[in-house]
Amino acid sequence: MLALAAPKVRIDKAARIGPCAASRAFIGTARELRQVAKGADKITAFMAVLLQKKTGASARRVKKLLRGPMRWWTAEQALADGFVDEIVDFASTVDKMRSLPVAIA
Repeated sequence: MLALAAPKVRIDKAARIGPCAASRAFIGTARELRQVAKGADKITAFMAVLLQKKTGASARRVKKLLRGPMRWWTAEQALADGFVDEIVDFASTVDKMRSLPVAIA
């Protein structure tokens, strides 16, 4: 999710992205569990701000997205919905880099 705070977000053509509310597994007392829940709510609120800024979506839509069931977007869907700025082929880029001459320092 923090990638959405970057000035430009690239995603591999085969990748998926799945924004969701913060979650944690925790064992403790009721008081400790409430503290953990408050922390998760703060993280979710921060992620909502990032999503709104990145996608231009309304607060209502972002809240529904984060509170709803987990969903995965393809690279194309993520681009269309504003989660990412560019789709790239990282494998092709790595192959090109492998063909470059090695510099000796």
